[in-house]
Amino acid sequence: MSREHRPLEAHLTLHITAHATGMRLCFPSEWERETFKGHIQTMLKTYPVELHAYALMDNHVHVLVTGREYEAIAHFMKHLLATHAKSLNRTQSHQGQLWRDRYHSVLVETDTHALHSCLYIDANPWRAFVVEHPSESSWTSHNELITGAHASFVTPHPVLLDLGSEQKWRLRYQEIMAEYLKRGSRSCCPGRFKPCADPLTGLKLSCWGAGVLA
Repeated sequence: MSREHRPLEAHLTLHITAHATGMRLCFPSEWERETFKGHIQTMLKTYPVELHAYALMDNHVHVLVTGREYEAIAHFMKHLLATHAKSLNRTQSHQGQLWRDRYHSVLVETDTHALHSCLYIDANPWRAFVVEHPSESSWTSHNELITGAHASFVTPHPVLLDLGSEQKWRLRYQEIMAEYLKRGSRSCCPGRFKPCADPLTGLKLSCWGAGVLA
């Protein structure tokens, strides 16, 4: 579905963004967000994909996913977005296209990029001035990764698990996010498009510690 080259091989991680078309909202109310989370759970049971982070904004969606089989992510995204579009059109008595053309995908090639992507996705409501701290939003993976609450379909990326025991890596992620909020840019989508595939390129977070990112 992407206009750019999108790797389909197994075990690759992609940061995917899908925007609603025109002035439409993909989530007019909290009910649609809950419904979308239900669609995610269903699709994850159907397709061999792991979801590491997500953000459900009013007019766009971010997901960080790894496919365990060839073309798994393509099938997962196609059916996830189509299912939500049909559901929303039905409940809103609306006809026409919900999603803007094709989704945007960025290949996550390094541990640094994986951590950056989790931060970037979880901080979306903060960067968009919707909340004053990511923990205030119920529609990202932030609180699930920090506390483990309601994490039925979130699989932590291996780069987080490498930070230590479950208690330790959750605490470390909280510390990393705190530093990002102090030093990161509170603006919408800096560097999402080329030539900067990694939206946080150049931001060095000291609390990662020596040896965490080789």
